[in-house]
Amino acid sequence: MPFTWMQLLILLIGFALTIFGADWAVLILLQRLLRREKEELSAPLQKSLHGVGRYIGWSERFFILLMMLVGYYEGIGFVLAAKSILRMGELRGEQGTRFSEYVILGTLLSFAIAFLMGLLLRMVLGLPVRVR
Repeated sequence: MPFTWMQLLILLIGFALTIFGADWAVLILLQRLLRREKEELSAPLQKSLHGVGRYIGWSERFFILLMMLVGYYEGIGFVLAAKSILRMGELRGEQGTRFSEYVILGTLLSFAIAFLMGLLLRMVLGLPVRVR
């Protein structure tokens, strides 16, 4: 079934909000939750997230939303597992533990936003929401 122009516009807005709007939301939430930890996290964040973390978040949310829309929920676990495996080598010592908590919290917030937007878009577009 081909999409109407309105459905295509809804999809484009949904993707833009999920990818770029969630970037802003995750940043604000993390800053508020981790105010006290800011000085301790600043060195690893400056080193590791010098812009790259933003692109990782964008691609993570894009793939999660895409998998939600095509109904391939199992693939979402692959995205999260791939990110976790890549981050394992960085997380050593107490500072690494604090940094890993920051990364995990950011990932979960990012995931939640993309997942909820996927559910919302499926409902708005009239696509069935599969529950097992």
